[in-house]
This record gives sequence, structure tokens and C-alpha cells, in this order.
Amino acid sequence: MLKVCSVCHLVYQREPGYFSGATFFSYALGTTLVGIWIIIFFTFFPELPDIWVHGLALALMLPFLPIIMRYSRILWMMMDRSIDISPQ
Repeated sequence: MLKVCSVCHLVYQREPGYFSGATFFSYALGTTLVGIWIIIFFTFFPELPDIWVHGLALALMLPFLPIIMRYSRILWMMMDRSIDISPQ
């Protein structure tokens, strides 16, 4: 990830550990994606055992982890910048 925006020169990581809060968004996005996969599998393949359904849902989420990480950081920055009253 870039340290500074090339257009507006906004510093992304304002302090060490700044993106620790993005884990909350990452968790929410990841569990939503796994939940959707589980619902799809239980709907179309009701005869599969639960452990297989959960394993398949987790396996199908793995390719989306880089996308989830990127968007969780974006959501964290948007939330932080919207409630921060200091000048940018």
C-alpha cells in the first residue's frame, strides 16, 4: 500500500498501528461472505454434512482475503476521517 496519495498527498498511515481498527471491518466483511456461502450451500446441497459446508465456505473465502483487507482499510480510513475534526 502506498504511504501517501499521489493526487491529494494524504498520508494514509497516520501513526503506528493505525490500521488495527480495520480488523473490525475485515471481520464483518469476512463473516458476511462466509455466511453467504454457507446459506448457498445449505440451500442447494442440503445433504452435505455441516463440517463440509463450513470448510467449503472458508476455502472459497480465501481468494477474497486481499480484497477484504483492502476494502476494510478503506472503510476504516473513511470512518476515521469522517469523525476527525482536525484539519487534513
